[in-house]
Amino acid sequence: MKFNKYAKQHFEWVDEMGWHNKPLLGTIAMIGSEIGEVAAEVLKPLIHNDKLGEELADVCLRIMDLMYSHGFDIDASVNKNKSNISWQSVSHEGDILELMVDYCHLVNSARYDTLDEKFEFYLSSLLYRVIHITDHMNIDLDSCIVHKMDKNNKVGSKGRKV
Repeated sequence: MKFNKYAKQHFEWVDEMGWHNKPLLGTIAMIGSEIGEVAAEVLKPLIHNDKLGEELADVCLRIMDLMYSHGFDIDASVNKNKSNISWQSVSHEGDILELMVDYCHLVNSARYDTLDEKFEFYLSSLLYRVIHITDHMNIDLDSCIVHKMDKNNKVGSKGRKV
């Protein structure tokens, strides 16, 4: 995965849109909002659910934007931390619950004045969990991210034109 490359492109686009004006917890809340949209898609029948890949790409883009803005080497962080991520679930729904658990840990790690290694760990663990979920659901995450970035560049976000 080329997270660093995508993150740079996405960060520049978000900056161009003037959307880098949220406090840290507001930015993290947006990641939670995207995870909620993923959960909503998983509750729908998975047959022909093309929207799930796009929602997972949204989660990645939000996380990558935040990691890039804090100067993290995203690819290295995911590779370094993935061996420390454990899985308990055996279903897609359970995988989403584990994603949500790590999101809660991320929120807790961001409550303090100084962001430590836990903050980076939970961001990279969220990305790794999305990779795992897409791999197990046969979703091409790379294509979904590229598609979502192209869509954003053409039409903006949530109806807001570029």
